Amino acid sequence: MEDEIDVVIDDAFRKEYLKCKGSPLYWMMNYAWIKNKNGEYVLFYPNIVQRKVYKALKERFFKPYTVIDGQVISRFRLIRLIIVKYRQIGVSTLIILLILHALLFWMGTEALMYLHNKNASIKMLDRVKGLISRLPADMKPSKSAKDYDNRSEVKFHSTDSKVSIGTPGMSEEVAGDQARGDTVQEIMISEMPRYRHQPEFMQGVGEAAANANQYIEATPLVKGDTFNITFDKARRGENDFLALFFAWMIDPNNEKRIDSEEERDEIMNGLSESEQLLVLENPGVMTAEKFKWRRLKISSATYNGNERRFVQENPEDPERCFAGTGYVYFDDPKVEMRKVTTNFRDPIAGHFHVIYCDVAEGLGGDHDSSVIGVIDVDTNEQIFEWARNDLSYKVLHHELFKVWEKYQGFVAVEINEYGHGVVVSCRKDRKYENNKLWQEMIWRDSARKDGFKTGSNRPSILAEAYTAIKDGAECYFHNKEEPLEPVGLRIASPGLIAEMGVFIDIDGKPQASSGNHDDRIMGLVIGWRVRKYAASYRRRYHEVIALLEPREEDFDEYDEY
Repeated sequence: MEDEIDVVIDDAFRKEYLKCKGSPLYWMMNYAWIKNKNGEYVLFYPNIVQRKVYKALKERFFKPYTVIDGQVISRFRLIRLIIVKYRQIGVSTLIILLILHALLFWMGTEALMYLHNKNASIKMLDRVKGLISRLPADMKPSKSAKDYDNRSEVKFHSTDSKVSIGTPGMSEEVAGDQARGDTVQEIMISEMPRYRHQPEFMQGVGEAAANANQYIEATPLVKGDTFNITFDKARRGENDFLALFFAWMIDPNNEKRIDSEEERDEIMNGLSESEQLLVLENPGVMTAEKFKWRRLKISSATYNGNERRFVQENPEDPERCFAGTGYVYFDDPKVEMRKVTTNFRDPIAGHFHVIYCDVAEGLGGDHDSSVIGVIDVDTNEQIFEWARNDLSYKVLHHELFKVWEKYQGFVAVEINEYGHGVVVSCRKDRKYENNKLWQEMIWRDSARKDGFKTGSNRPSILAEAYTAIKDGAECYFHNKEEPLEPVGLRIASPGLIAEMGVFIDIDGKPQASSGNHDDRIMGLVIGWRVRKYAASYRRRYHEVIALLEPREEDFDEYDEY
């Protein structure tokens, strides 16, 4: 194992080098300069959470590895760590330093760091370079500045190692190809709940990381995603991961000074139900100082009174933190938005409808579904919904026509991908091409192009639907009497409600969480947007009906018979 210390040129430094090699914590506390919250570079000193993580890892994964100069050198091996944490507690810093230690002191180390978006990966790369730049000259991995110019990796020529930093991929194919065919010794997966295709990503890295130290850390988002499932299995001992949970109250900095005993009594005697639960679950931990900090945080501009979102970003319980409330898009602290507020029903005579259609390829399995739904524009109610993922888009227009025959109205088809084919079939199929009323009721945009396309308009149409659903729920739950005019939009579909529970806002981009779907949501959203054209389509509907109805004079020539 002599090649393990060939990097040391100065013999006087040999002893110190081996001490650092055998103790990652010693190296961190003596040579790792990190940027603190004030933007100043200081020597790393572990906080309470970092100490707990390091201790847990050392007890389980730090094993004797080799002997150099008669000294047994241990090394972290086969780490499987998954952490649920509150924000900005230094866990990612500790993991970066552990990986950097391996890159600096162990020959041929290949490391991968995955972040949830490009900006985060760039910041991570800059953090790694900042740490390297402040190392002593004898420890720096390379003498060439070119080795730090790459925007996705850093090379360590002194140990023939490198670290690559990137994102997990936004498509199933790209996510599934991550690291496939490579062999790595260290892998960090940060903020995994924000990854679009978690199952495919984990399958892709699994082969490469089979013998690697694996670090997964994140603030939770929703229940049922791959991160949540992996964490729960680890807690039950059903996989190889060590599961650690850190609630915000463990941090002594999360307190606010109490100015008087009267204030203390007022806080502790006026605890809400959720605060009382915290006292029961954390005996001897929850103080007036912590409750004051918690209340001030919840009322801040960051959370705007939304306690559920605060709890999502600052977990208090390893199970409730996965309730899927904090980042869920369709969520309001004062209104139960995700509740059924009406029922499916047949059409009411004389009412007009929007028939909306979100189109999928029709591959079955876990793939997207095609959705057809109906909104009664006279009552603002969702009254019908049909969804299938195993019916080809090539025959979907037949199902659409059946719904239209029953529900008097106009049809809006989403055309981002396979919907183009559906609209063409609606127009050209010989069964329907001569049906003038049907042809007139296929929605067109202002440029007279068939179908509805989502893209840059996605945030605005989602916001419109959000407001409508919120208003509809508020009216339903709070009004004792039905209003004279319909308020908001009422929902009948339990399947839609389920999708709303896993539809999350990731960095300002609302989308279905990993492994889930938003087909019903996007169909409804499109239907609600085009609803504003209902008056003109209703007028045209009756005009066409009038033209098609036989006139009295058409029968005059037959009177003699």
